[in-house]
Amino acid sequence: VSIIMNCFNGEEFVTLAIQSVLNQSYKNWELIFIDNASDDKTPEILESFSSEKRIKYKRNVHNEPLGAARNMGLSLCSGKYIAFLDSDDLWEKDKLQSQVQILETQNDVAFVYSNFTVLTGNPNDSINTLRGKYWLPRPSGHVFSRFLREYPANMQTVIVRRSVLAELNLEFDPSLHLAE
Repeated sequence: VSIIMNCFNGEEFVTLAIQSVLNQSYKNWELIFIDNASDDKTPEILESFSSEKRIKYKRNVHNEPLGAARNMGLSLCSGKYIAFLDSDDLWEKDKLQSQVQILETQNDVAFVYSNFTVLTGNPNDSINTLRGKYWLPRPSGHVFSRFLREYPANMQTVIVRRSVLAELNLEFDPSLHLAE
């Protein structure tokens, strides 16, 4: 699994985000970390992970639109599957294991996604969890037409077959500033 993590000035949460990848029960992954010209302590924080060979660090000289930064990450991926995690998001420890198992056993599935929980608060104090509207039954099966009309999947929950992205020649639209 190739995981693309885009980051701009993420010093507050980036350590927790990377740690949530390191803590995965599924260990066959690479993290493509795109530092989108951060001017905070993000580069120094990434240096503390330099001994982890599964993390590939790419630093942009200039801040790029999110779509362009994600496309750069896609160009650096070598995994069979592609996952996305932003620098202020966390994964539960069995996220990759559960989703890869589905993709490995069901060849007709192009991508897998899940519910998610919103965390609020300061990681140094207390963190509250909000599920509410984010924890709903999600569409499954042949969902292509529904996904064209609405966007029920949070990007940080998605794992997609790399072959599907290549076959459809799909990339992120760098001109968009939301839902690229």
